[in-house]
Amino acid sequence: MDDKKTVIAYKGFDLNWQCRGYQFEVGKTYTHNGDVEVCSSGFHACECPMDCFTYYDPTTSKYAVVELSGLTDRHEGDTKIVSASISVKAEINIAEIVRQSVAWIKQLAASSDPAKPASGNYSNLAASGNYSNLAASGNYSNLAASGDSSNLAASGNYSKLAASGEKSLVMGAYLSRAKVGKDGAIALAWIDKDKRPRISVAYEGENGIKADVLYSLNDDGEFVVAA
Repeated sequence: MDDKKTVIAYKGFDLNWQCRGYQFEVGKTYTHNGDVEVCSSGFHACECPMDCFTYYDPTTSKYAVVELSGLTDRHEGDTKIVSASISVKAEINIAEIVRQSVAWIKQLAASSDPAKPASGNYSNLAASGNYSNLAASGNYSNLAASGDSSNLAASGNYSKLAASGEKSLVMGAYLSRAKVGKDGAIALAWIDKDKRPRISVAYEGENGIKADVLYSLNDDGEFVVAA
């Protein structure tokens, strides 16, 4: 526990700026009166920006830079932190989440072992440069890239992929969801009625596919706006 340090962190919200039913607003400060315990009570955020993807889907969420103060407690599994007071400073988009994540990781890498490829379940990967290549094999992975001409591939099921740059390609396995920027392409896997694996491909600007819209596949392998 720490009751003195002020921490700059990142927090995810739904599209209405709510977190677990609690209404927030950019520019305001909120105080929790009671126990402060990670994953239990208080205001939660993450020090590593892309850790937010674990708790808030990068394809259907809003994010903000926040300032935490007062009594704090930390999560052992990632950079999740809880505090008694939170100030919602400014909204940031996926591209900025990615850029700040890369900067955070580079700073961490200066005193850590090189990162290993993402192979476990619940992997979070982010890249900011053009022509970035991201791949994850575990289920429930989250991949996000802001640069143009990026390639994202997730072989695990239930993955979420978001590429905001132009001319990017995202490829997801069974029951994955994805969105791309202008001139991007999506390739998603599905299983037909004969239990045979299939691949459906869609291109932004064709057949009603729009940029920055989240898509999934129906039982017939057709692209539909994800729920």
